[in-house]
Amino acid sequence: MKLAISVCPNDIFVFSGLLLNRISHELEISVYPIGKLNELLSAESFDFIKASSIALISNKSYRFLRVGASLARDKGPQLVRRKKSVSESILGVPSLASTGALLAKKYFPHLEQQVFPLAELSGLLMSGDISYGLIINEDMNRLETLGLESICDLGLRWNEEHKALLPLGLFGAHNKLSDSHVDAFEKQVNESILWAREHIDEAISLSQSYAGEASVNADHIQHFTKDAHLNPKLTYYVDKLKNSLNLDHSKEYF
Repeated sequence: MKLAISVCPNDIFVFSGLLLNRISHELEISVYPIGKLNELLSAESFDFIKASSIALISNKSYRFLRVGASLARDKGPQLVRRKKSVSESILGVPSLASTGALLAKKYFPHLEQQVFPLAELSGLLMSGDISYGLIINEDMNRLETLGLESICDLGLRWNEEHKALLPLGLFGAHNKLSDSHVDAFEKQVNESILWAREHIDEAISLSQSYAGEASVNADHIQHFTKDAHLNPKLTYYVDKLKNSLNLDHSKEYF
């Protein structure tokens, strides 16, 4: 079975038990930036894949799983700008198909979105190359140090408006897979999450090695993976997201 996950420290933490072979498996695991994962959905090259929520639920070849989701609880994607920035309307986003980008379009339709690698967004803001950016990585915890300020926490705004957790990213299983294969995968991921929570130092260290930096924040990771276990309420949250964006459930958006 072929699996594609995000290089995001949160996903590496969730899958650390599998990546380190602490949980027995026969998965072939590949790691990509989230923007690339959204593009790979249409190629249908993977049995299981992580993608932005909107990209996944609008793709007819995959069904979302109850495990491994990235949910925003009281904190989410930050729409930020450089302090004393100029008034241009360019908003840098890591992917037009990301859940954060769709929410930014909903709440701030006057901003013109352009795609940049997530790892470069803070630097582009600091240099003044763009005036606004969608920050969904750990830079959101050091905005003051970077000379940036948050205009809106899109996750918190959505949480308060809809009284639900915001699904940022979801795991999908290809429709060709049997229920037994999907159930077995969900069980493996859940076991990996439990292992990571019991071996936090080892799991965080692996996240740091993939991120290429020692500043990976354990509290940040645990916040965004708090609800990654098998979650019976996930369908409710996903339906809330669809309805909030007035999506046509029969249409593929990306």
